[in-house]
Amino acid sequence: MDRPYLRAAYDTEAATYDERFRGLQWPKFETFLKPLSATTEEHGPILDIGCGTGLLLEYFTMLGHSRADIIGVDLSHEMLRRSQARGGIVAQADMHALPFATASIGTIVCVTVFRIIPGHDRRVLAEMARVLRPSGQLIISLLAERDDDQVVELLAEAGFAVTKRLRAGQDIGYLADRI
Repeated sequence: MDRPYLRAAYDTEAATYDERFRGLQWPKFETFLKPLSATTEEHGPILDIGCGTGLLLEYFTMLGHSRADIIGVDLSHEMLRRSQARGGIVAQADMHALPFATASIGTIVCVTVFRIIPGHDRRVLAEMARVLRPSGQLIISLLAERDDDQVVELLAEAGFAVTKRLRAGQDIGYLADRI
């Protein structure tokens, strides 16, 4: 799968995404995001990579986070349009080249997006490490079928220390600190 194909596919799916995937995504959010408090002083700003229609934004605001402290990026214009309608701060961007300054983000959340494009793991993790502040937190998940022992090694190689490995739905999630 290449990026233009993904962009077009998600543009097409945007209108029905919430209806189809809210039930799958919500339990992942509850499992993977429990460690985050409602204060963004410690965790913010929060970057949602692959934000889609803004379901994570909706979840975070229910926890008491300010919409102003959550930034969503996605390849799909149509997904971003829906996220922005929820009050999200969004940017059309590729996780391979994030449009943020080095060490400017407090927390990165990337739910079920990592490894969508196979073979780019090192580059994507290096880019996440670049924008994340030292001691910032990465919350990343991938489909369990794409998980392997190499993920922890790749995270360590990119400068992350895994603190937890969790399972939710069809995903394996990793909570990791930037070292």
